[in-house]
Amino acid sequence: MGDYERKKVIRLPFPKSILKYCGTDDPYDCEDYLKQKLGSLYSYNGKTKGFTIEETEKSSYIDWIIYSNLGREYGDFGNIRYLTEKEFKIIKPYFDKIGCDYTIKDLRLVEYCYYDFSPCKDYYEITELEKEVIV
Repeated sequence: MGDYERKKVIRLPFPKSILKYCGTDDPYDCEDYLKQKLGSLYSYNGKTKGFTIEETEKSSYIDWIIYSNLGREYGDFGNIRYLTEKEFKIIKPYFDKIGCDYTIKDLRLVEYCYYDFSPCKDYYEITELEKEVIV
């Protein structure tokens, strides 16, 4: 039986360089690579404060899970914003361990809730309205 899951993550689009290195188009085929690079920081089992692969309706991402909760909140929603310089300085050493090129503009702070038996909406792109709010 499914339930609603709420997450707060820092999201990076799954790097094409890692897919190429691993010789695959499927991010889940790169789990050994991520385990080797991230060690105990990689936890696909939903453990909080660690990296995981997240697939949405449109794309795949590497997420740093800040918060995850199953079954306590309801509804489908998502909030997206760029990281502040301060947040980026804090999280950068962790994302550097992945071994790919990225910038602060590639990362997003995403908070969302979805029904876990259905594909999650793709919360990454920031709309014009959200840009105005973020100023």
